Amino acid sequence: MSYLEFDKTQMSNLQESFRKEFLFTAKTGAYCSSTLVGCNIRKYHGLLVVPFEGLGDENLVLLSSLDETVIQTT
Repeated sequence: MSYLEFDKTQMSNLQESFRKEFLFTAKTGAYCSSTLVGCNIRKYHGLLVVPFEGLGDENLVLLSSLDETVIQTT
């Protein structure tokens, strides 16, 4: 697996980081696609997109994003 490194200043500029996208595919036709900052700016972006034959061979977004929550207790 190869890794890409990005500087913090590149990632803090949203106009620049929106142009950087990733795509992971599976042999089944499912894929994961989004921008590096996690903003889904295209209709086919999603963390789990699968082909669904019942809808005319269209892809179905099952998971669009994940939101993290940190709870600190004292």
